[in-house]
Amino acid sequence: MKRFLCILCALVSLSVAQAQTSLDKNMAAEAIRYLNAIRQDPPAYADSVGFPGLRRIQAMPALKKHDILMTVAEEKARDMASQNYFSHVNKKGEGINIMIHRAGYTLPESQLKDKKANAFESLSAGSETAQEHINTLIIDEGVSPAFHRMHLLGLESFWARCTDIGVGVAYDPASTYGYYMCIIIAWQ
Repeated sequence: MKRFLCILCALVSLSVAQAQTSLDKNMAAEAIRYLNAIRQDPPAYADSVGFPGLRRIQAMPALKKHDILMTVAEEKARDMASQNYFSHVNKKGEGINIMIHRAGYTLPESQLKDKKANAFESLSAGSETAQEHINTLIIDEGVSPAFHRMHLLGLESFWARCTDIGVGVAYDPASTYGYYMCIIIAWQ
C-alpha cells in the first residue's frame, strides 16, 4: 500500500508540473510568419534584427508549416519547459532526428544512425516574443560556426533544401527560462 501511495504521489506531482506548462500557439505562428518574412527579404530586416550581415544574404523561399513537425516541436518545447532543461537531446537521450522520424516524417537512414543526432532543430529559451527568439537565433552570438543562422535562413546547401517547418513554444512559470521555443526545419 505504501509503494502504491508513493507512485500515486509521483503521478500527481507530474500532473501538477505539466499543468503549469502551456503551449503558446499564437507565438509559434508569429515565429513562422516573422522567419518567413526575413527569409524572403533578409536585407530589409538587418536593422530590426540587429545583424548587419543580413544585407549580404540572398532571399530564400518561405517555409511551409508541416503538421508532423509542428506536433514534434510542440512536444519538445513542452518537454523542456515542464522538465526544466534546455538541450538538443531530451532526457531519454534522443535528438530531434529520431523524434521526427518516429512521428512519421520520413528521414534518410543516414540521419538516424546516432539517436542523439540533430540536423533540423534550433532552440531558444528565455525570450518573451517570437521576434526576440528568432533574432537571437539569427544573431547566434557566441556560436561558431553560426549553425542556427545557417539553419533558419538556409545558408548551406543541406539546409537550403529544407522546405518544411514546425515551431513549438511552451511556457512554464516554474522553469528556469519561462519560455522555450523549438524550431524544426527539415526536408523529406
